Amino acid sequence: MDAAARIRLEQTAVTMEREAAAIRALLAEDAEPFVPWSTDRRLNTGEAAKLARVSDAVIRDWIKKKRVDGARIGGRWTVSEASLQVFLQNRAELTR
Repeated sequence: MDAAARIRLEQTAVTMEREAAAIRALLAEDAEPFVPWSTDRRLNTGEAAKLARVSDAVIRDWIKKKRVDGARIGGRWTVSEASLQVFLQNRAELTR
């Protein structure tokens, strides 16, 4: 291996180590994105429907369209109460 190739190889190794160190530093921060409803109360579709004064099917449609934060827990759909409140408030403001 000639001197120029050896220098390029060493530079590549240094660059890769710097990038790896930067990635390790970012991972060590344990930064999680802010999601206001990540830890709030979950409602089943019936409870959410009652609160929103709509049917269970409408709640499932809103989940499907990502209008509210929905997740399957134990085989049943649940909705974040906070995301439902935000959605309903925005919906009410639009209909005024």
